[in-house]
Amino acid sequence: MNSTAGLLSAGDVYDDIDLRPDTTTHGGPAMPADTGSASTGFIVWAAALVFVMTPGLALFYSGLSRYNSALSLMMLCMMAMAVVSVQWFLFGFSLAFAEHGSPFIGDFTMGAVNTLDTHAFPNTAPQIPSILFMVYQMQFAGITAALVFGSVPERTRFVPAMVFVFFWTTLVYDFAAYWTWADHGFLRNLNCVGAPNYDVAPCYVGAYDFAGGGPVHICAGFSGLAYLVVLGKRKLIHAEHHNMVNVMFGTGILWFGWFAFNGGSAGAANTRAAMAATVTTLAAATGGLTWVFVDWIGSRKMSAFSFCSGVVAGLVSKMNGQLN
Repeated sequence: MNSTAGLLSAGDVYDDIDLRPDTTTHGGPAMPADTGSASTGFIVWAAALVFVMTPGLALFYSGLSRYNSALSLMMLCMMAMAVVSVQWFLFGFSLAFAEHGSPFIGDFTMGAVNTLDTHAFPNTAPQIPSILFMVYQMQFAGITAALVFGSVPERTRFVPAMVFVFFWTTLVYDFAAYWTWADHGFLRNLNCVGAPNYDVAPCYVGAYDFAGGGPVHICAGFSGLAYLVVLGKRKLIHAEHHNMVNVMFGTGILWFGWFAFNGGSAGAANTRAAMAATVTTLAAATGGLTWVFVDWIGSRKMSAFSFCSGVVAGLVSKMNGQLN
């Protein structure tokens, strides 16, 4: 997400952007403005691939569930994406990425039509326009909400689930994303929170989460566990996966989309994106082979389920954060 470590000035040079006076509603110094760069096209492509991960996740979940719950799980995933898309455009993106918020949450200055802008975020995604960054991050928020439903098949109704998604995205995901990626988020600036000039000049030295290990996977995992505890046990517990073809196909789509999930998090068409894509596919391949081998030692069988589990585990393991 963070393709630069410090504040850009009008003297900084980029090959595919120029600098012009800010004309947004936020005010402030000169900011980079998109001129039709290769990075813009690259992130449009990345946003589309990350969107495709949600149907892939829906297929993955449907194959693991009972046959009479498969379609409802797919519907939950896609409806969650739709609800989050509207919430994100109206005010979620502003809460998660506002440039002038507190250490804990943003404001509403970039809600709705205020996101329709060519200017970039100079300290987060300086080489693409803010409207594209909003659409790319929208896909992250959407699939994160859908991930939660993997813990509660056969135990939730559509309307309460969509109400939950709306409030969960607002009160959990938007906060966690702001802490991690926004200019003034306290995790991103852990080394200087509370400094006298923090409000006007955050240091951008703290936790570094490249592609969502915290806001996406940790938040979704613990939220799924909490959701499960509230709803309780299933009436019928089963261990059979009704359609491993769906699981395999869904895994392939997730692997495919993860190239953009991690590669696009570089924020530009650059070497960092290429490196992220490379280690992503290596992590998936290594995870799948390792899980199959370990399972074979105990069962003497080559398991498609083990392969899919290992691939997904490898992909997720690539996204861990660190402290600068």
